[in-house]
Amino acid sequence: MKCLFYVAFLWLGLAPLKAMACTPYTVEIKGHSMYPLAKEGDILTLCQFNNHSPPPVKGDWVVFDNGSVEIPLIKRVIASAVDRLSFKKQGTRWQLLVNDKPQSNSAGKPYTLSPAQQKMLTLYGAVLPANTLLVMSENSQSAHDSRRFGLVDIRDVIALLTPTQNKTPNP
Repeated sequence: MKCLFYVAFLWLGLAPLKAMACTPYTVEIKGHSMYPLAKEGDILTLCQFNNHSPPPVKGDWVVFDNGSVEIPLIKRVIASAVDRLSFKKQGTRWQLLVNDKPQSNSAGKPYTLSPAQQKMLTLYGAVLPANTLLVMSENSQSAHDSRRFGLVDIRDVIALLTPTQNKTPNP
């Protein structure tokens, strides 16, 4: 069964997905939060997420519905349950660290947070709670990600992206 999702955001830089049975879905990218790795109109194939799927881990891409926008979002998992979050002050902003390692996008630009964003994420504690994910965009100009809405509950995950299959970029 194939479905077409119109998704606003995408994150590249994934680790290969674990081998698993997969119900494929086709996704057309809408928006710019994952630019330059994925552009508006790119077509990707992803696998439906269910109770038998392995839990998403750092590097996986997830499609999820967090209720903050009308359409599902695609983001890269930066941290999952039991990962430790910390922050390093950089001027007026805070750099995100996961397990004491600085996190950055594919261009090497560090993920930074405003004081309010940093304060929100510290409310979850130093270790991510069970069944939660910290997800990020590629393009910091389009930060509709965990910096804005917090952690994603794994029950809101709809699909996992298969990065090595069927990516047809815009001409």
